[in-house]
Amino acid sequence: MIRIGHRGASRAKWWSPRVGDNTPHSFARAAAFGAKGIELDVSRCGSGELVVIHDDAVDAKTNGSGTVESLSYQKIRELDCGGSFIPLLGETFFIFAKQFDFFNIEIKERDLVPDIVELIRFYGVEGKVCISCFDADDRADDGHKALGSKKRPSWSELLQVPPTIERALIVGTKKAIRIGREGLIEAAHEFGAKALHVRWLAVTPGLVELAHENDLLVRTWIVNYQPTMRLLESFGVDAIMTDVPSLLQP
Repeated sequence: MIRIGHRGASRAKWWSPRVGDNTPHSFARAAAFGAKGIELDVSRCGSGELVVIHDDAVDAKTNGSGTVESLSYQKIRELDCGGSFIPLLGETFFIFAKQFDFFNIEIKERDLVPDIVELIRFYGVEGKVCISCFDADDRADDGHKALGSKKRPSWSELLQVPPTIERALIVGTKKAIRIGREGLIEAAHEFGAKALHVRWLAVTPGLVELAHENDLLVRTWIVNYQPTMRLLESFGVDAIMTDVPSLLQP
């Protein structure tokens, strides 16, 4: 089972607030705690660069204000983010390509895939990256309430990902229940996904077994409680994403 730092190592303890998530400091902490990969979120800023940030605005995570799409990267770079800074996607590959075996990129808006693929190829990390997203009708992402349906991505965005780069469907609990195990398998085949990234509450031994029978990986999120990690490990999940990767140390 692979350990993946969700936005790096964004919590010191399972009960503590996230600090400086999706930053180089958080990613470095994840590497220090033995995480083999990281999950990170990508949006486009006002000057066109791809930046690593979860929310559609900088207000909650930095000492600044404004939407990501309205700010140039020069302005974003100046902001303090829990003692670190908001990085570009490209420099994240440059800094951490040798430290991690796996990068799970969650796309936070439409029309990002071609530019992400270009950066993946430029930094030579095709075999290490998975591009993933929620479907448009899945759970409202608490950091992206302002996006609206015009910018929210859907699973169909993944059809732009070339076959040399892995695709994954992110699945919330309600979506998983609504379409069922067989529906998830059908959707994975339809959109060329190699993995299902399922919220831990929706993961069952039967889902894992069916996915493996169909040559699909099951990675689960966001698991910050050690007994739950052990239970999911017993189900046979392929990876756990956690804010506290130190909990998964052998």
